[in-house]
Amino acid sequence: SLRDARRAFEGHGREMKRDPGNPTYDHTLDTLCSESGYRFQREKYAPILAYLRARFGERFADVRLLDVGVGYGVFLRIAAEDFGMRHLFGMDPYPQSIEVARTQTGAPIARGDILDERWPYDEGNFDVITCFDVLEHLDRPAEFLVKARRYLRPGGLVVVRTPNKEL
Repeated sequence: SLRDARRAFEGHGREMKRDPGNPTYDHTLDTLCSESGYRFQREKYAPILAYLRARFGERFADVRLLDVGVGYGVFLRIAAEDFGMRHLFGMDPYPQSIEVARTQTGAPIARGDILDERWPYDEGNFDVITCFDVLEHLDRPAEFLVKARRYLRPGGLVVVRTPNKEL
């Protein structure tokens, strides 16, 4: 809940409505979890989740999904609460962002960086790997796709979104 997420920031100072250590994530928790903010996030992610539901059909709820760069975990929350996905996982390099994300979702979230040699999950373990609004921050974004392939099951899918049309 928003109250739990705010508690995660206690003791960090008044400016701590976002993770200041995460230069790629400039949203505040208040923005994301307000009624209008959460509605906006649902509208943003619903078409992607609807596509995945159509693609995987009856086994959609059991699809194993890894969200790389979870931010504050709102996508994972929407996938679970609004779409009924049961096997969700996350990865992020920023400990304070992970702390906040854990208040938004029950999905396990591990600390890891896209460019790490090994990710904190077993290879060949996921049906879907998502990465939203992250690749534009990387010097070598193609490395993500190479690494992601190792963690997909045969026939798996990578879903990427970036505002950078040049990428």
